[in-house]
Amino acid sequence: MCWLITFSFFTVADSPVPVHICYESEHYEPFLVLPGNDAEDPAEGYLLQLSRWAAKQSGLSVKYTRRPWSRCLNMVETGTADAAFSVIYTPERAESMRYPAGAEEERPEHFLWEAEYPFFVAKDSDFSFQQYQKRPRVGMGAPFGYVPYYKLKELGLLAPFDLSLEQGLQMVATGKIDGYVVETQTGLSAIKKLHLNERIRMTSDTLLKAYWHIPFNKDYYRRNKQRIERFWASLKPAREQVEIPDSLQVRDKN
Repeated sequence: MCWLITFSFFTVADSPVPVHICYESEHYEPFLVLPGNDAEDPAEGYLLQLSRWAAKQSGLSVKYTRRPWSRCLNMVETGTADAAFSVIYTPERAESMRYPAGAEEERPEHFLWEAEYPFFVAKDSDFSFQQYQKRPRVGMGAPFGYVPYYKLKELGLLAPFDLSLEQGLQMVATGKIDGYVVETQTGLSAIKKLHLNERIRMTSDTLLKAYWHIPFNKDYYRRNKQRIERFWASLKPAREQVEIPDSLQVRDKN
């Protein structure tokens, strides 16, 4: 009887558990590289490679879905999806999603990626964030639904319209908004793609520095706690094992 119980336990444990992960539908190279406009077209990029590697180590079989960012978060909250990336910790989000322990700390143990959010402004601008807060002109843009968007709104610096990454950078280049806030390499890649290198620069000032996480639906976490804890713990070795894009190597601190 003992042998049968042990055999049954390991058979179940070795069977991969399905996990449904949602990610942003926009093109945010080098983290997300989208092959087409169809929401069902699979993306590639560094974040998918990291999550696949960690899932394999944790006995999880991943299915991915591309959706607009706010919808992704809602899907995790309601259980339509089991997890999402890349999600910055906030107390409000932690009420409806399960983050790894310590996600709220200044230097968490488990995280997907460490990100910085500088300002992308006109090339000839003598931008200083300290001075800009005193005398903003039109306002700044940021991807809708993301923490930088709400941070700008909280500071009274958000432009009066919502702009995608490409729209925002083009409006910075034409002087229609004061700047755009997005993760460093995502912004630099977009500037290169749009041929705006001679019209936009990245500032040394940053709006915030934050860690990206893969939080889970709370019910899914309760049902699969051991595997998810292993998944989160596998993200650090994933960053060490998965080949990093050239554009990220210069600032890899992980």
